[in-house]
Amino acid sequence: MRKPLIITGNLCYTIALGMMYYASHWTFVLIASLLVGIGMSM
Repeated sequence: MRKPLIITGNLCYTIALGMMYYASHWTFVLIASLLVGIGMSM
């Protein structure tokens, strides 16, 4: 039951790491815009 969850978690972790490695500046831009969006909606 837990094995698919672990595989999915590892996949998401790998994708996140890859995105940060290949486009670290875009990650910061996305996080910043996300925070601004949350601030605007609140």
